[in-house]
Amino acid sequence: MWEKIVFNLVSNAFKFTFDGQIEVGLRDRGQTVELSVSDTGTGIPSEELPRLFKRFHRVKDARGRSYEGSGIGLALVQELVKLHGGSVRVTSIMDKGSTFTISIPTGSAHLAADHIHSARSARFTSLRGEAYLQEALQWLPRSDEVNQSTVEVFPATGKQVSLESSSSEPAESKRILIADDNGDMREYLQRLLIQSGYEVVAVGDGEAALHAATDQSFHLCLADVMMPKLDGFGLLRALRDNDDTRPVPVILLSARAGEESRLEGLAAGADDYLVKPFSARELVARVESHLKLAGLRRQQEERMAADLQDMQRLHQVGAQCARAGYDFQRCLDEILDAAISITKADRGNIQLLDFKSGELRIAAKRGFSEEFLSFFSRVTDNEAAACGLALRAGARVIIEDVTESETFVGRPTLRVLLEANVRAVQSTPLKSHSGQVFGMISTHFKMPHRPSDRELRLVDLLAQQTADFIERKRAEETLRQAEASRLAEEKRARQAAERATRTRDDFLALISHELRNPLNAIMACAHLLEHRRDDRDLTAKSAATIKRSAEVQMQLIEDLLDLARMTAGKLRLSIQPLNLANVVEEALYSVRPAAEAKGIVLVNSLDSAAEVAGDPTRLQQVVWNLLSNAIKFTPAPGHVYIDLILVDSQVQIQVRDTGKGISADFLPNVFQQFAQADDSSGERRGGLGLGLAISKHLVEAHGGEISAASAGKGKGATFTVKLPLRPAPPSSGSVE
Repeated sequence: MWEKIVFNLVSNAFKFTFDGQIEVGLRDRGQTVELSVSDTGTGIPSEELPRLFKRFHRVKDARGRSYEGSGIGLALVQELVKLHGGSVRVTSIMDKGSTFTISIPTGSAHLAADHIHSARSARFTSLRGEAYLQEALQWLPRSDEVNQSTVEVFPATGKQVSLESSSSEPAESKRILIADDNGDMREYLQRLLIQSGYEVVAVGDGEAALHAATDQSFHLCLADVMMPKLDGFGLLRALRDNDDTRPVPVILLSARAGEESRLEGLAAGADDYLVKPFSARELVARVESHLKLAGLRRQQEERMAADLQDMQRLHQVGAQCARAGYDFQRCLDEILDAAISITKADRGNIQLLDFKSGELRIAAKRGFSEEFLSFFSRVTDNEAAACGLALRAGARVIIEDVTESETFVGRPTLRVLLEANVRAVQSTPLKSHSGQVFGMISTHFKMPHRPSDRELRLVDLLAQQTADFIERKRAEETLRQAEASRLAEEKRARQAAERATRTRDDFLALISHELRNPLNAIMACAHLLEHRRDDRDLTAKSAATIKRSAEVQMQLIEDLLDLARMTAGKLRLSIQPLNLANVVEEALYSVRPAAEAKGIVLVNSLDSAAEVAGDPTRLQQVVWNLLSNAIKFTPAPGHVYIDLILVDSQVQIQVRDTGKGISADFLPNVFQQFAQADDSSGERRGGLGLGLAISKHLVEAHGGEISAASAGKGKGATFTVKLPLRPAPPSSGSVE
């Protein structure tokens, strides 16, 4: 610091002394050391003497070798002297000269311990002196003068280092470029900024500043407006024209005060305009403010660039997934890769929700072991897993550290997570615009972590995009299945129509055959009666044949009428209380002749307590149909059994036979209209195939049910009718 005092005083004297001499004296005054610098220069007006040591104060219209200067050189001298516990005074006579006297106590006892440092090297002093010498040489009128700008780099440690070595300083140290042709001002700015913890590069003109700014990076530039070679405005334009230096904040320094000058600087593109004189606090505050703003701008630009990149990726993934025919699994893999990249995760998976079981099932994965995938292969909303919690809540779940989450305490889930090197996880539901949850997208981290709000917003967009994609895919699959079902239904309808056509043709052929047979018998008997009237036996037999044929024809007609009534929904029942045993006995009586004629034994077991409410004629028709059917398909010698029993609150009629039985293929169709089983013997059994269909309709009309069973061909058949056991209604009525 001592050399700065001497150099500043001598430089100041040389600047304002055109002829004569400069005398430097050093005297021992016992308790103090006295330094005096006297000159024969222009002198200082007496009214200026009280303000001479104030910062930025300049004597107006003072004649000197240079008009540059900021008025801080003498202020710096005073501050340094005070640091040494001394004092400074000045005397001056206009046009005669001035004398500056410094008094500093001897020793170091009066100094604070933290202000005492080891002496700097002679090399540092010589370098400092060289800087003052070069500045003084610029004031001399030499024709061969070359004004070379010097560059000094001052890191935050305060040590002077070469320009090349400055790049190895810690990244957190902010680098500031100072451009000012005034040595005093550069010294002042350097000292303030270095003390504030900044690394400083100082140059003497705009051209050198531009070279320094393009060779290396800076966080801020302080530039004087008035500089040789390239002034502050020229430097500002050059920095703004370069893509690399455009973002660097620039603060212009100028002695020109006023709103107009400030607006001129800001209009030129400066970030700030600081008018000399300014306080140290104001300068440091402005620098800190603009560095923070620049940092915020840089962070915002980085965030915007990252957002743009991520949004472009989301758009790309969305466009690919929306492309017709794009592979579903590949799309899920790309969505998962995007989620892992956005959240800066180490691994992740996508689970799809199975709506039937309510389970999340892994559909895409990255970076997991088979044990992990097996453990989490199926997850429900009541399991100790982030995805399970998110499914139950219908919202995102973030577990920043699985070892500190109560969710996993005492659960095997924690062991599986830690073995998979997972310390943090986030699970976001795949929820479409319609609000439907289709699955979960989860990303996992090796270290305790929480994704940023920005990352989570992007994950929300990705999750919704994924849900919409899955919803669309499932809708397409539903449409595809519906179309396939429609085609299949059309095929079935076409086949049914074809069957109906065949059935109609078969029915018409059957009707014509069944009606023609009794008519043929009637016609034959009528012919015999016409030609052999005197033969009484023949007449009796013919009359019986005519009667039986008429009854068969009548039965066929009744079955057809019943079918028509059933189809039209107009079959009427006359409900009344009745004993079902009586109905069964009447049916047995009517079929017994046919059974005896064929050699079939009828065996019955009837419970006389079988009371029901029903139509006696129609129920007798049901029993008659079952008995007639059993007799028809039972060869002699055979048996037909009929049982009438009470089972709980039902009456059960069961007809069993030892006949030809029913094949397993035909059994489901036995109650269908016109259904007739193929007879391998070729024997005509007769009938329209309506008896069992009509019986089923009549039983169900009484609130009952009918079923058929058979062990197969040749093993007989069993038909069971169940009717509700109930008291008769108070009065008879008709039921459709």
